[in-house]
Amino acid sequence: MSIETETENALKAILETAVQTKDFVLEQAPDVIHQLLMYTVAQSILTMVLFLLVSFISYKAVFKWSCQELACDEWKAGKLSCFVVGGVCSAFFFMKSVLSILILTKVLIAPKLFILEYAAKLVG
Repeated sequence: MSIETETENALKAILETAVQTKDFVLEQAPDVIHQLLMYTVAQSILTMVLFLLVSFISYKAVFKWSCQELACDEWKAGKLSCFVVGGVCSAFFFMKSVLSILILTKVLIAPKLFILEYAAKLVG
């Protein structure tokens, strides 16, 4: 076999593989996009519920603790810092749940925009 025929056979194999790959991608792309959107919806809902639950527990624990401590006349720096840290944690987890709601809203209202932004993040 000459080099020209080997090169020709290699190019034919490459072209056949490229065509098969294109067909596979075109066939599977809608299902993959649908699965990505459904996964993002589920992830956003679970994250939102988890962060709201942690925020609520943190808030209730700090509120209960502070009500018990407010009955006491002594406010020491440690107690105040615990109250502030608990409040900040509660606010942080609440804000994370709000971000999950925003992602969920984007997926449900503008799925094409979400896919474009997701692809842009992957590329660069």
